Amino acid sequence: MNDYVKFVDEAPIIVRILMFLFYAPLWHGIYRIAKGSVILGIICIIPPFSFFFWIIDIVSYVLHRKLVWLV
Repeated sequence: MNDYVKFVDEAPIIVRILMFLFYAPLWHGIYRIAKGSVILGIICIIPPFSFFFWIIDIVSYVLHRKLVWLV
């Protein structure tokens, strides 16, 4: 799982944007699970909550260029 975290952290910006637009709940849910936040990762993937996490992730990427909140 550390390889996945490293890949996501070092991915080019275009890959991050494309994955963020099309697969954000799954992409970031697995990332959260790999970082050790299993419950938050599972909640992030569930459709009613995924929109809330998507907004938080957008703000996190705009301000810090990576996920820093709820990870």
